[in-house]
Amino acid sequence: MKPSSETRSIAIVEDDATMGALVLQMLARYGLPTQLFTGGFALLKSEVLSSFKTIVMDLSLPDMDGFELIQKLSERVSDVELVVMTGRGNATLESACMVAEGLGFRVAGALNKPFSHLELYLALKLREPGVS
Repeated sequence: MKPSSETRSIAIVEDDATMGALVLQMLARYGLPTQLFTGGFALLKSEVLSSFKTIVMDLSLPDMDGFELIQKLSERVSDVELVVMTGRGNATLESACMVAEGLGFRVAGALNKPFSHLELYLALKLREPGVS
């Protein structure tokens, strides 16, 4: 069952294979189209970048930091919401949210790692399957 009347595709940008698989698993029950990218450049080079409605992104990536990725995304896409995640604490999350909002993005959530599936669901405003 779809969580809303419109299907939205979600990009996950996470270089840690375990964390990426965990986020994919958390979202699998909703049947939403998801795609995992292991770095910022991989997302930016994707031919389907403009099709994503939501980007769940780590702020610590091997090829660029999250702030640089937010800047580069602002040059390529406009109608996308962001969920930022990091293990570096609230100050980093707050700074990233301010930068993203300053560039015109809607920030749906800011998650400190590790986070629960409930925190991710709430950030994405998903409903449990079968609940209307």
